[in-house]
Amino acid sequence: MNLLALETSGSIASVALMGDDGATYSIGGGQYLAHLTTLLPMIDSLLAERGLGISDIDAIAVSAGPGSFTGIRIGIATARALAQALKIKLIKVPTLETFIFVGDASGHAGRIVCPVFDARRGQVYAGAWYMYPDGEKAALVPGAAYDPDEYALLLRASAEGLLSSSSFEADAASGLECWFAGDGTEKYAERILLGLGGLAVKAIVTGTIQDAPSVAEWAATYGSQIEYFDLLPIYMRKAEAQRKLDEKAGAGSPLYAGAVVREASAKDALPIHAVERMSFDDPWSILLLRADISNDDSIYTVAEVEGVVVAFAGLSLIHGEGHVMNVAVQPAFRGKGIGRALFDALLTEAGNRGAGDVTLEVREGNEQAIRFYESFGFTKEGLRKNYYAVRGGGREAAVIMWRRRI
Repeated sequence: MNLLALETSGSIASVALMGDDGATYSIGGGQYLAHLTTLLPMIDSLLAERGLGISDIDAIAVSAGPGSFTGIRIGIATARALAQALKIKLIKVPTLETFIFVGDASGHAGRIVCPVFDARRGQVYAGAWYMYPDGEKAALVPGAAYDPDEYALLLRASAEGLLSSSSFEADAASGLECWFAGDGTEKYAERILLGLGGLAVKAIVTGTIQDAPSVAEWAATYGSQIEYFDLLPIYMRKAEAQRKLDEKAGAGSPLYAGAVVREASAKDALPIHAVERMSFDDPWSILLLRADISNDDSIYTVAEVEGVVVAFAGLSLIHGEGHVMNVAVQPAFRGKGIGRALFDALLTEAGNRGAGDVTLEVREGNEQAIRFYESFGFTKEGLRKNYYAVRGGGREAAVIMWRRRI
């Protein structure tokens, strides 16, 4: 398969070609904001260099945004026109995520990859992904348009969750690395790092911008093919003209329309595991989570923000009773009502599937969680001494709570 990749969301356009052997060849425009005049000649030049014609292309991957509105439109329009003419499929690539492949992807293992683009008007397009040593990724901060200080707070909460987890892979001596890249680093990196405060992280800041080889790598690793008419840009923010019209009309545009709660499937095991690792000292393994989610006697719900799993809840059905296994919300998204919506959906589904009484255990010292469960009608009915291990040694009792069928 010959995969053509287009990158036009940044200030310098580039194209790449990935062949059957996985090798990637690329060429950059070299001219600032000259996408319209350089993109097609670059495609012709790269194909000629590899001894190929346009008909030899099997699929096209395109960086869909965020980034330059004009640049994104040029890339999208070019990709759609070529795909329609050649009768081939497209792969839509989220630009922020391509940074997990910028440079040596294996070098990001154990890091948080933090792409930051200058979105103008005092905002950044940004996100954050933790890279597992095996190459898997877990989204910590969803890609979106942020105030730099807001982004720093979300990143700090996520990093604190990782650092507080005893299952965190990095050597404690080397600490947690946050790798910042993108054209917004020069303007905002210092401000974002100030927002992280005294957090024990090592910041690596580079002005590296998006490139086509990373688009090709993302497409080959995570992408799925779509028809040309399904390819739409990822703007994350309204165009300037539309924003001004909305301002005149008094229309607002919240950052998040709210979390989407849905039933989980086995493919959610990895993001659920990431939330577990940021919430508990002794998280379940991915394999155990995947098996339990797939169990017919289990119910799992997840909450997504901007397509990223930020919370989950699990319950087992045992002889007509429900046993709550875990409820966890990623630190950056706590206090927003997500856990309440999630738990309510879990209990509703448990009732629909015949669960009468529902029980759970909670640490005796976790007064906030106890109050949370009491607000759903759970009452304390017992105590299991020395049930939970305590970091640093010792044991803590578990409070047994029940919500009885009325």
